[in-house]
Amino acid sequence: MIAPMSKIKLFVLKEDLSRTIGILHDLGILHIEQIPLTKIMEQRGISRLPLSPQQDREKASSEVLIKEIDGIIQTVGHLCISCIQGLGGEGEDLQTKSLEELTEIVNRRLKPQLNSITREITVLQDELGILPQYKEILESFALSKRELKIHEDLTCLALIFDSRYEKDMQIFKRHLEDKTKSQLEVYITSFNPKKIVALLFYPPAVCRQIDEEIFKKGTIKIELPAKFLSKPLNETIQSIEVRLKEIPKQLESLKKALSDFAKENISLICAIKTIALNRLDRILVVNNLLESKYTAVITGWLPTKDLNRLNVNLENSLSRNFAIYDRTSFVKHPQDIPVLLDNPKLTRPYELLLGLLPPPKYGTRDATGLVSLFFPIFFGLIVGDIGYGLIFLTISFFLKKSAKFFIHSLGSI
Repeated sequence: MIAPMSKIKLFVLKEDLSRTIGILHDLGILHIEQIPLTKIMEQRGISRLPLSPQQDREKASSEVLIKEIDGIIQTVGHLCISCIQGLGGEGEDLQTKSLEELTEIVNRRLKPQLNSITREITVLQDELGILPQYKEILESFALSKRELKIHEDLTCLALIFDSRYEKDMQIFKRHLEDKTKSQLEVYITSFNPKKIVALLFYPPAVCRQIDEEIFKKGTIKIELPAKFLSKPLNETIQSIEVRLKEIPKQLESLKKALSDFAKENISLICAIKTIALNRLDRILVVNNLLESKYTAVITGWLPTKDLNRLNVNLENSLSRNFAIYDRTSFVKHPQDIPVLLDNPKLTRPYELLLGLLPPPKYGTRDATGLVSLFFPIFFGLIVGDIGYGLIFLTISFFLKKSAKFFIHSLGSI
């Protein structure tokens, strides 16, 4: 069903505002709205509450920290069954830390370890992608029985071009030799019936000149490590074949290390993100408030049943230095009232199915109860086989083990 809602205006002393926002955030029952600032208000000395310089710095720090955490989650999140968006024991310990300390945990503990693993994975994946091309090129020269005796310090580049342009390649070769003052060695052989490959060796000092000329021609190029060419071709090809067998094993080992990192640190990562988001929310909410000389005003919606609970918590923390006014009767457009579904635990998972549709308007009826009654009946009529039933029961059991609301609710249904 749709929970009855109340609109309130809360007046507090400006000196108690930070504590009040903390109380409201911890309770999590008030949907704060931005108060429109009119000219009459401005004439009476009421203004929009600005962020202090410290809040501006905290806002910037929170946004940077959240961005860093999102980058980590994007890398490792798919390796974890779920990210618990809450604060366990470790999260409670982090609550007392400043944003600078949380950022230091991310930058000095999490990121270096993660970057080291991902960097090695990237290098190996690049190597695995390019080595077969190296091997194919070198096999072409091995078949032509060409000897390549090149020093390791030279830069090596393979150019692949259409065999119809072999004469043009000879002209291009002489052009490059002129440009580099003969600091260039070129070996040409047939790559396949339609392609020819040329290996260029040159000192690093002339790399820029070579790259500029190749860019003008639009030729396909592949950079080759000269270390592969410092040995006889047959030995080099064999070493590449050995390396191609080693890389998948190394990749598996690194991916396991990445998975272990994710499992070990995902709770810490999510706790830091939750804390950073909470602190950012507390800062951003200030822009929704108005202030006078001594007081600040907060307006918003909360479930009517929680109004007394809010009052008690504020009294315990602020004594009686606050005032709450119920403004529900002044609301002219019920469709603007936020909707909160408050269903029994048994029918709550079926909210997931109705989430595919627009939410009901305030003052209308919630269909969750009807769906929870008729959906199992129709599903049972469609899937009547006991074998399928056992399969669905097994799948549901595993889904309910998840901490995510979506998957957990799906398992409950």
